[in-house]
Amino acid sequence: MKLPEHKHFFAVNGKKAENLLDLRALIAEMSEKDFKHHTTQARNDFANWLRDILHKDYLADRIEKVHSKEDVLELINDEIMKDHEIEAQDSDEFKRFIVREFIYGLIFGIIIGIILSKLI
Repeated sequence: MKLPEHKHFFAVNGKKAENLLDLRALIAEMSEKDFKHHTTQARNDFANWLRDILHKDYLADRIEKVHSKEDVLELINDEIMKDHEIEAQDSDEFKRFIVREFIYGLIFGIIIGIILSKLI
């Protein structure tokens, strides 16, 4: 899903992120000073964006509890891997559904063909 421009994450260094992959790249290349700008005692911009825009509350809660760039990147990497596993599982389930429906249709077609051949 493509986010509208105004919902992107805008970093202090002028770069922006539209999704989790973008955010990971943005944080990885960001200076420690810029990272600290977004993670203060009073707020965590990354966690807020993840919660409010991407609706990843669990990840946001975990990111609020860590304070290093490496820990944030590790949590984001874990989430990306989890998302990929879910996508793969959903894809496999969809493929099984298509195959099952094809087989049902094939069997139904054969039965109808046999019945029609007996009637004609």
